[in-house]
Amino acid sequence: MKKAISLILALVLFAMPVAVASAADNDQPADVYKVTVIQETKEYVLEPLDGYEYYVADGNEFKFTISAKNRYSDEFIVVYYYPTNLYRDNDTYQTPVIADTDGVYTISDIHADITIDIYGTVKEKSEGPFSFVRNLIQMIISFFKNIANIFKK
Repeated sequence: MKKAISLILALVLFAMPVAVASAADNDQPADVYKVTVIQETKEYVLEPLDGYEYYVADGNEFKFTISAKNRYSDEFIVVYYYPTNLYRDNDTYQTPVIADTDGVYTISDIHADITIDIYGTVKEKSEGPFSFVRNLIQMIISFFKNIANIFKK
């Protein structure tokens, strides 16, 4: 009987550290990654949706909206992201982000720090006899610069 109790006690003592270690492994927080926005200017505001922060747990998503500020237009906006540790002009790592029909941008399945880059906000029409033509030319130039930035190699 003493041998049986000793054997059971020995098994419990040897198994206990394994069970405690397994439970501790499950309590570890997931990796958290930072979302950085560059070129945030007087032209627009990037706002995370309610419940989203600039820090994202591994594998989660980041949802946001972009609003043009007073006297600017976001009609030709181009949005993309890339891993923060990589150079932003390296086209290999740039991933375009397209807004859904509600104007919400979503970056899914995040596994590293990322940087969001935004191009294409232009001044809206101003008053004056040639303002329409001037604004149209500004918008066209801005649009082609943004496309060139995305596709240049």
